[in-house]
Amino acid sequence: MTARTAALQLEKDRSDRLRAIGRAIRNARGEVTQAELGERLEPFLGESSPQTTISRWEKGIVSIDLEQLRAIELALKKPAGSLFHEAGYVPVSISTREVEAVLRADPNLDDSIKDSAVASYRASVSVSKEIRTARGRGRRR
Repeated sequence: MTARTAALQLEKDRSDRLRAIGRAIRNARGEVTQAELGERLEPFLGESSPQTTISRWEKGIVSIDLEQLRAIELALKKPAGSLFHEAGYVPVSISTREVEAVLRADPNLDDSIKDSAVASYRASVSVSKEIRTARGRGRRR
């Protein structure tokens, strides 16, 4: 691969990532207009963002920094990292152990029910595996 080809590929990859972030912002915005989102950003960024800036982010024309991305999540009352996740930066699949660790660390769950939450999750995973196994057997016949 030549240096020029590599540079072109890097630029294409960057452009694809910017468009993915833009789609994630647009999806998260829902019925909120670009102008409304711009106004909602003021408490988090210290100033509102013009509608044209929101539009350029959504089209993937300009970069957005992490502070701006987090401000959008806060303004739209979305969980931290949700835009990164939707844009494909964060892997979709996580291990059972990772989910259990999150359940145990979740401050929204009372300590007295964390073990029950983990047990329920494990039971759900077990049933899901059985269903997938049964479906797989039916296809081989």
